[in-house]
Amino acid sequence: MKYDLLRAVNNGVNIQEMDLRVVDYARVSTASREQRKSFENQLDTYRQMIEENSHWTYAGTYSDEAVTGTKAHLRGGFQQMIQDAQAGLFDLILVKDVARFARNIKECLVYKDQLKSYGVMIWFVKENINSFLSSDEMMLKFMALGAEMEANSARTRTKIVFEQGIRKGKVYGNSKILGYTKDHCTLVVDEQEAETVRLIFDLYVHERMGLRRIAKELAERGITRKDGTQIPPRTIKTVLENPKYKGYYCGGKSEKLDMGERYVRRELPESEWVMYKDPSIPAIVSEELWDEAAQIRMERKAKFKEEVSMPCNQGIYRYSGKIISGFDNAPNVSYTRFLYRYKEIQREGWQCRNHKDFAHSSNVGPTLYSDELDAIVQGMLHDLLGGYDEMIADLMDRYQTATAGQQVETRLKALQKEQEAIERKRRKLLDLYEEDGITKAEYLARGAEHKARLDAIQSEREALNASSAKSQQMLVQLDELKHSISRMAEESTPSKETIDSLIDKIIVLGDSTKKNIHLDIVLKFVSVTQTFHIFRDTTKKTDSCICCNKVTSTSVSRTWPN
Repeated sequence: MKYDLLRAVNNGVNIQEMDLRVVDYARVSTASREQRKSFENQLDTYRQMIEENSHWTYAGTYSDEAVTGTKAHLRGGFQQMIQDAQAGLFDLILVKDVARFARNIKECLVYKDQLKSYGVMIWFVKENINSFLSSDEMMLKFMALGAEMEANSARTRTKIVFEQGIRKGKVYGNSKILGYTKDHCTLVVDEQEAETVRLIFDLYVHERMGLRRIAKELAERGITRKDGTQIPPRTIKTVLENPKYKGYYCGGKSEKLDMGERYVRRELPESEWVMYKDPSIPAIVSEELWDEAAQIRMERKAKFKEEVSMPCNQGIYRYSGKIISGFDNAPNVSYTRFLYRYKEIQREGWQCRNHKDFAHSSNVGPTLYSDELDAIVQGMLHDLLGGYDEMIADLMDRYQTATAGQQVETRLKALQKEQEAIERKRRKLLDLYEEDGITKAEYLARGAEHKARLDAIQSEREALNASSAKSQQMLVQLDELKHSISRMAEESTPSKETIDSLIDKIIVLGDSTKKNIHLDIVLKFVSVTQTFHIFRDTTKKTDSCICCNKVTSTSVSRTWPN
């Protein structure tokens, strides 16, 4: 069908006289009243054009409102149209003009060719361009280039308007700035909201509260957004970072990069921002207070980076995905990481995902701490290393038992002798046949028997050699495993690689309590599950005691909070 349509169009057949399934596509870039009217006109005009043609069957409308034409991946209606075209739901797309289809020459031509490969034609009504007509190819490229140049020109004009407005003290952009209202592009202080801004800075600087704690404090005081919802931590973060609150203009926070298929906006470091004192922006807090808040932000950011770079925090956390609940009513519920901070103490811990289910607290597994698990892992490694030779001997005994009775070397020699004997018989058989001592039929029959036996001998020899090689390979692998375990045991803190290679999963058993935790730890490379007990003295806040069956491992020497 698509080849017939392409050939017919290029042979001069009028598409308005062809039996086609037709859709229309409409787009406007803004939600302004004028654009809204244009959008409605597009929808009415082209649907009417389709329905008035007796040869055409209306197959639907695709549209995107208030979406730029320079980014096709952001247009939901457009992308749906491409998918439906691939599914073969229609033959022809009506579009007002090239700019409605795309304002990016590359996207315009790529999607035009893509639709063409699906057998779908585009008719740009205003320019009277048909995407199937070879004679219209060059005109379409010129029009697509013109649409892109116009889009670039519009961006440049907008940028110039913004720059001129800034020089005149006008403020463009987001109108929802906590503490301000906009009056003809001029910021005016909203005193009620300004008090909230001052309170945020005061709590952050003088009370040393974090973002979540400030959000909670504001909610407790009944301070909300205009719509009555709670002020979220991200809004508080934006307030603390916005230089407008100290009366400064700030721009150049990001840059737009052309990455070929799309544009990418990249945030720039604060040192590259354009920032200066602007008399047209009324300050809500003093410069000193704002700068002090900025200093605290930098210190906390540096501290956070330091924590993230710690061995236990690099990439995915060491025990991520390993710990699960073994409680009857909450089986296989995973544990998530948290960081316990109290004065000078910092401790990584793991909580059951349903730890906030206060209504069913009996189904919530107790909290674990990484240093407790580290002590267990180190103990396991030392135990494995100490009993390694015995474990290897046991494995080799099992292997040799499985292969006993074959006596590999003796059997190989016997097979070799048998093969040599059969080869001699084959030579004698050939001599008899050449001297007419046996018939051809006898020669072939005996030869087949000899060959069958030789093939059987070869198969058995290969199996015996493979078994011997496997035994040697097993010894090498076991020796490498011993060295790996030795290296792991020497680590001061078990690395993520060690934990991943050693442990399959850690199960918190259902009879565990906060003071007495029972764990089943399933190992990976040997079919072994070990049971550990963690005992905590919550009254003395002393070291945890960790036991494996009846053997108590060395406790960690520092004092832990409970």
